[in-house]
Amino acid sequence: MKIQLDAFPIIPIEKWKEQIAKELKKENTTESFQYRDEIENLTFSITPENYTAIEIENDKQSGDWEIGYSIDITESNLKESNLDALQALNFGANSITFDLKTEKTIDLNILLNEINIEFIDLHFNTKNENQNSSLLSFKKGNKHKRIFINSEKSIDDLIFISSYLIHQIGGNATEEITYLLNKINQTISEQEFESIHLEMGIGNNLMLEIAKFKSIRILINQLFKTYGINPTVYLTAKSGFVNKSCLDPHSNLLRQTTEAFSAILGNVDQLILKPYDSYFIQKETSFTSRMAINISNLLKEEGKLNLTNNPFEGARYINQYIHLASDAAWKLFNKIESQGGINSEGGLKELKNTILTTREKRISLFKNNEKLLIGINAFQNESKNNNQWDTFLFENFLSIPQLILEQELD
Repeated sequence: MKIQLDAFPIIPIEKWKEQIAKELKKENTTESFQYRDEIENLTFSITPENYTAIEIENDKQSGDWEIGYSIDITESNLKESNLDALQALNFGANSITFDLKTEKTIDLNILLNEINIEFIDLHFNTKNENQNSSLLSFKKGNKHKRIFINSEKSIDDLIFISSYLIHQIGGNATEEITYLLNKINQTISEQEFESIHLEMGIGNNLMLEIAKFKSIRILINQLFKTYGINPTVYLTAKSGFVNKSCLDPHSNLLRQTTEAFSAILGNVDQLILKPYDSYFIQKETSFTSRMAINISNLLKEEGKLNLTNNPFEGARYINQYIHLASDAAWKLFNKIESQGGINSEGGLKELKNTILTTREKRISLFKNNEKLLIGINAFQNESKNNNQWDTFLFENFLSIPQLILEQELD
């Protein structure tokens, strides 16, 4: 049967606005149809009449992603970390990140015992040249699927740059993107590489986070074109703890699910959801590890998100976010570069001041209940528990302490 499209006339935008205003009991004014993101300091119309499509060069062509799991490695926990990795693989992970917290070279025979490295991705976040050399020798001497030696120095033509801690200290999406751009720009001028691995945090603003992961690909492509290079980009998204609760711990599963959703739809290559009790004094390690991995399993095996590619392509709301976030990040990037770059006193001060302003705004909105987090400053759990944050595990960055909004209520 042929559909008669003439039976569905195009409704003018003004008619839509009138209906929206009527249902929301608002006046039909320009301000009524403006969305403002206080944390990002971005404002745009939710009913744009002029629309520019966005094409992202070198975007990931598949909707699939690696289910990652991260383990902190010390010189004394190699056997425990090996068992932790084996358990994560049994739960469904297919990519393991070993985050080295020790300066010493690790015994890979212990750490990788009974792990079939031919079938999974391995990431090693290293601290020094000795670790890099040891891992590079292992990589060249053993059959494997993929091994990433993650260092800011080029190892096997790979560079690793992370803005995760910018997110952890309260920075916004614009500041995360800016930090990566400044670090990449500095790296390009100092080293040669063929691949770059970027790691970012995940916030709780669903649409913004999708736009953030899209924006970084757009802007680094701009940088690469400027220098006439075309490295392969691998993008990892990792959940943080700014918005997590230890008083209502199970509510964290809801937050992690929306974070995972936005990262996947942002076309990341790897998703790492850290167990929500990683920074608790009282841990349920096996349960929370399984839940963290199961979120990806469910979105992939039941939600079939791995079979979709760019489902939000052309969405006007997200594309406006991409335009504005990219523009704001590019302006801040150039401002920092004009002051000598990320490693200069002036450039670093500019970035720190910007992050501190965002951090204070985030805390203020939270304390004044203008931004609500279920179980923390809204619908608090009446059944009390003895969970506490293990502040010893918190990571400072740029001399700014890690931000946990729940602690700001104390």
